[in-house]
Amino acid sequence: MATLPSRDQHARSRREGQVARRRAAAAIIERVTASCSTSRRIGYVARLLREAGLTPARARRRAVLAYAAYLGHAQLVLTTQGVLPQSDRARRAYVDEIADALLTQPESVLYVSTSP
Repeated sequence: MATLPSRDQHARSRREGQVARRRAAAAIIERVTASCSTSRRIGYVARLLREAGLTPARARRRAVLAYAAYLGHAQLVLTTQGVLPQSDRARRAYVDEIADALLTQPESVLYVSTSP
């Protein structure tokens, strides 16, 4: 014969459900907040690139590229050693290369076909 849960078991189950719902809500809020923050950052960089003379579409694409590079750089800082430039001179050259990639018009575009 099945037994009914005690009051304590019922209360504990209810609290666990509330905690799970709060965690789910917190995760949703975090995703929305991160998304808004990401959109603002990309929008800001796109505006700067437009002011530097890029078309709105190109500025947006380059802003996304810049933000992706920033995130990748942060990941490299946290997870690897010796990959990023160590000396001041090498770091300046690295930053200059990034600026050139983001601000200059490409002379040619290389398209890679994925079909055999």
